[in-house]
Order: sequence, then C-alpha cells, then structure tokens
Amino acid sequence: MAIWGGGEYLSGILIQCSELLLIQSSGYAYQRGYTRAEVTADSYIKSDWTDAGYVGPMFLLLGFMGALTNSSRKAANFAGFYKGIQSAGAATIYRIDALDKPYMNIFASSWALLAGSLVIAAPVIIWKVQDTVPIEEDLRFSDESLGDVVAVAPVSEKV
Repeated sequence: MAIWGGGEYLSGILIQCSELLLIQSSGYAYQRGYTRAEVTADSYIKSDWTDAGYVGPMFLLLGFMGALTNSSRKAANFAGFYKGIQSAGAATIYRIDALDKPYMNIFASSWALLAGSLVIAAPVIIWKVQDTVPIEEDLRFSDESLGDVVAVAPVSEKV
C-alpha cells in the first residue's frame, strides 16, 4: 500500500476538512448575530436536538470510524475513545461558557478543537484505514478465535 493509499485516503481527509470548513463557516454566519444578550431576552425561542435540521451533521464522522475495523468489539473501543475525547472537549467548552465568555470565543474554540482533531486523526486515517482487513488481523487483539466469528457453512436464502 502506498503511503497515501493511492490517494483515496488523502481525498477522504480533504473531504472531511472541506465539510468542517463548510459547516463551521455556516455556523459562523449564524453565530455573528447571536449574543448572550439575545438569549436572555424574553422573545428568544430556544431550539434543541429534536428540532428539524439538527440530526444530519451528527453522522459525518461515522464513515471513518466504521472504516477502521470490521470487528464490533474494536469499533466499540474506538467509539469509546472518541466519546472520551469528545466529552473532554465538551467539558472544556462548558467551562468557557460558565465563565460567561462571548459566544464567538466559544465558537472559535470549538472550531479550533475540531480542526486540531482532524490533524491528529489524519495519521490514523492514512496508515490504519484499509479497503479490506484480513479476519486474522481483526482478531489479533481480541479474545475471539476464527471459529467464533466465521460461519461454518454458507448462509442460504430461504423463501
């Protein structure tokens, strides 16, 4: 395998960076007129994750996380690590918010953390994401054996 995976992994990283730039730029356009004074006004209408248009961006990183392994156990470990890092970032932003810093500063901090995470994730994507992973390699650090995960007979369709 070439260091850049024939270009497809670099393309994936560039797509992720482009998505981040597009989404955060859209957020910036929204954020410019959004201040602490505005959200404390009686006329302010709150929104949350149940409102229309919120769910889509939540799934952007799942493609790369799913490409790291075919093993659900390994994927669970990666997801746990990701959620730990995400929680640390959320705690940091929560603290900045508790200090009543301007929302634009919080937005800039969030943007920097996201951009930094893509820089940190790039080597993992470049050197660990593969088109196919041999089952033996996927099982290497688990307590499962080949007999535990491979079907003993072909699966047939019953109509």
